[in-house]
Amino acid sequence: MTGAPESQDIPYLVSVSCPSDVACVTVGGVGSLPGLAYASSDGGQTWHALTLATSTPSLTSVACPSVSMCVAGGTPSVDGSTIVVTQDGGTTWAPETTPGGTAVDAVACPGIDECIASAGSDILVGH
Repeated sequence: MTGAPESQDIPYLVSVSCPSDVACVTVGGVGSLPGLAYASSDGGQTWHALTLATSTPSLTSVACPSVSMCVAGGTPSVDGSTIVVTQDGGTTWAPETTPGGTAVDAVACPGIDECIASAGSDILVGH
């Protein structure tokens, strides 16, 4: 990625979502380490770290149905949350839990009012 933070500063980025031609969010992490999120507002030329709670799990997937809203999922954290949601462009993220604290493999948001996540053998739908 042009303009991305230096690779030695990022353990592992695994998913990216671009709700517009200039706004993108990428997420990742490694194992039990806290999740990571970065945002770009210039089509990926430059990136800045988003602040996640230290309890945010390593993230494996992100979907952004709008510039302000993103849903990311990953491995279970200490508090059992496996999904984080922002509705303010990444300034704040709220944790959500899946049934049984199952790891989230993928997230898709077909619209601003609906997101779908795969978690093991479960398909989760949020409105």
